[in-house]
Amino acid sequence: MILGAVLAAVVMLVTGFFFAAVSGNLVGMIGSSNNPISGLTLATTVVAALTMVVVGVKGTQGVAAVLGVAAVVCVSSAWQARCCRILKLATFLAALHRKCRSETLLVSCLPDL
Repeated sequence: MILGAVLAAVVMLVTGFFFAAVSGNLVGMIGSSNNPISGLTLATTVVAALTMVVVGVKGTQGVAAVLGVAAVVCVSSAWQARCCRILKLATFLAALHRKCRSETLLVSCLPDL
């Protein structure tokens, strides 16, 4: 059970890191209309579910772990997309980058806690 929780946390950190980068990059290049949050969440769900099956975590604990990991990665990707959209808009409007970056950095760290 402890091993399952540790692996769920590792999957959450790794997929959250990479998928937030993917989400932010796509929003920065294309725009928020093409943000693949649902696809990233499904990919995270599959990876987390396969990890839980390999470890042997089944039943209610396995389902709760998989859904928890998917929820955190989904929120993390959505916040990163929002932050990138704010920075992109600030660049277009010639806003103060330093103030915008510090606020965005603070806001982007909150969902991961």
